[in-house]
Amino acid sequence: MTKQYAELCKQSRVTIVTRDRWGKEWVQSTWRGTGCAYVQSSLAKSHIYLEVIPLFFRGRIRLPGHPKLLRKLRLLHLQRHGGGRQSIDHPRGDHDDFANAVCGVLRGLSDHYGYRLDVFDPNFRDEDAPPQPARQGPELSDVPLYNGDMAAYFSTADIC
Repeated sequence: MTKQYAELCKQSRVTIVTRDRWGKEWVQSTWRGTGCAYVQSSLAKSHIYLEVIPLFFRGRIRLPGHPKLLRKLRLLHLQRHGGGRQSIDHPRGDHDDFANAVCGVLRGLSDHYGYRLDVFDPNFRDEDAPPQPARQGPELSDVPLYNGDMAAYFSTADIC
């Protein structure tokens, strides 16, 4: 199966495939010798999900009418952990492969085409702006999408 995906990548002139942190060596070993580099994402999937939210809200994305993809996006939710740490993840026992793949590609394309997501980072500093007093960044729950129901948002998303 990996060889078929690698062939499809070559046809599209894709030479690097980015993975999440799941699977580690056994998945990476299947890509060796295919002609595609297989590298780990620099961001955790939770951060990727958070960074693509503005693309959805600004109408920059049209999702295919793929029921499984839409279901996986609808199931993403905010989880709170000890010490105040928060993450965005799928429900226990479920999978997020479709959501990971689509959101990872969207994040990568937004970087490639110059749509800057770093301005949504609470630590972002605009070099041209006058100095501002320091403030702590928002919690994930302050982001409108995570205050409400993710299923409600993705059930009304722009679908092809």
